[in-house]
Amino acid sequence: MKYEADIQFGIIVGDKTTGIRDGKEEDRYKIIGIMGLRFDGMKLVPCSLNDYMFKIKERGKEIRIGTYLCIGVNFTRYYGLWGKRKDYLDAFHSVLPVYNSTGEYLFTCGLDEVELPFMGKLKIRIDTSTLAHNIIFSGYKSLRIALENNESFFYALTPIVLGYYDMQFFFSKVSDYMFVYGSTCFLRGCNNTIILPDNCEYCVSSLEDWMSTEIVLNKGLQYISLGSKAILGLKIVYMSRDSNKSLLSYLLYNFVRAYYPNNADEKDLHDTLKAYLKVYVIDEGRHDDAIELCHNEKYKALMESILKDVKFEIY
Repeated sequence: MKYEADIQFGIIVGDKTTGIRDGKEEDRYKIIGIMGLRFDGMKLVPCSLNDYMFKIKERGKEIRIGTYLCIGVNFTRYYGLWGKRKDYLDAFHSVLPVYNSTGEYLFTCGLDEVELPFMGKLKIRIDTSTLAHNIIFSGYKSLRIALENNESFFYALTPIVLGYYDMQFFFSKVSDYMFVYGSTCFLRGCNNTIILPDNCEYCVSSLEDWMSTEIVLNKGLQYISLGSKAILGLKIVYMSRDSNKSLLSYLLYNFVRAYYPNNADEKDLHDTLKAYLKVYVIDEGRHDDAIELCHNEKYKALMESILKDVKFEIY
């Protein structure tokens, strides 16, 4: 079956009616279709309830014929899906854009923006009313909070994670190995010295093989996430003396994550360091603590092994 759109984005509804639930009036909209989103051109694609498929398959709730969107207030505003064949409301707390039968945007259940994980700590933020979009740094918060806010659509059990090939329409080609969108750089198939542009704040790479052994990190870079093969192939890393501590923290985490321990004892120590760094760097953004941990005497020999083949040049 041909994909009609990249992702399931919202629902298409008929006219509003009212009903009574727990003695209180609520708004009800019969769901008559699914609204998909095609990233190429950010185009909305109306789809039938009977037969639809998306490139990035949804996981979780499925909209069935005869389902209603219900909206009401019971202490707080609630949103839910209900069918006349069941006597309970399937409530949800995440994002659901709603459109009328002509495809016109009506409103969004939940927050007006959805943030979909892209690569590493980056996400694409989409305004559900205008489809305006940009890539942002995701910050630090738990999966539970993410699912209760704007990082999941109503039908997804877990956040949808996008790869470069899903997002390639947003990027402009700068060279054979570098693609840029705003302040985000994506690297792939590199075989020369990599020089990041001055305005790059976030840098991510593909997991494929590359031959580059040198990378020049610009002063304003805040975040970097390279594939293990890319990290292990680096011999020289150029950094500004004015680089942000977060960059050093992420860079050290990249090297620790990509390292293969030499023996069982080193593996135990490596596993411990990697686990702590994930919490400090990825989960909580405690970059000073991460750098201090890497300098701890306990991990000195291990860090020397991890960084023995790479040289850091400060400019």
